[in-house]
Amino acid sequence: MLSRLRWFVLGVAAGALSAIYGLFRLRQARQAVIDPDQLVDVVGGAMKTVGRTVRDAWDESREAITEAEGELRDSYVDKRPHLRDVTG
Repeated sequence: MLSRLRWFVLGVAAGALSAIYGLFRLRQARQAVIDPDQLVDVVGGAMKTVGRTVRDAWDESREAITEAEGELRDSYVDKRPHLRDVTG
């Protein structure tokens, strides 16, 4: 009977210590994740990076489109010299 009581007490103590340790780790994780200043910095930095990337892609695509249009126009006018005056 004493052996069962000992294991029961050890189990209760281990469960209580595990619960306390779990709450401690949960509070640490929650504080690290939901720190408002850190969240603003991370989200703001990500938005700036995304905005810069989109702007760079837009500029690059406009340059590529302009270049492709010029090449197409030149090849079309080369095949039809009478249109050279119209495209100016």
